[in-house]
Amino acid sequence: MNREWAAGILLVLLIAGAWWNIHAVDSLTGDILAGLDASQAAEERGDQAGAQAALEGALNRWLEADSYTHIFIRHAEIDATADAFYELQSQLLSGEGDSSAAYDKLRYHLDSIQRMEHPSFGSIL
Repeated sequence: MNREWAAGILLVLLIAGAWWNIHAVDSLTGDILAGLDASQAAEERGDQAGAQAALEGALNRWLEADSYTHIFIRHAEIDATADAFYELQSQLLSGEGDSSAAYDKLRYHLDSIQRMEHPSFGSIL
């Protein structure tokens, strides 16, 4: 009987941990995506300083979460997302051309991270 209780408690802890992880990744990506939206809106208005400031806030949120991301997210995804951040930052600083593709690339990486952390029928079976 004790083994059944221990197994049940372990199962509850695993489910709670999975729920916490989903909440954490949703919160992180949601905050960053809000910053990207603000940055892109500022850029579209011609406010380069505002676009750079909003992007800097989103990047800082990403960098501050490294104790979470380096444990729960694959390193390839971390590297690709960081590269997309710095590519967009470089493009904003240069002021050359339309940076909508760089915004889309960064959004794609963040959406991919979010989708990977959510359970699906295929990932459970």
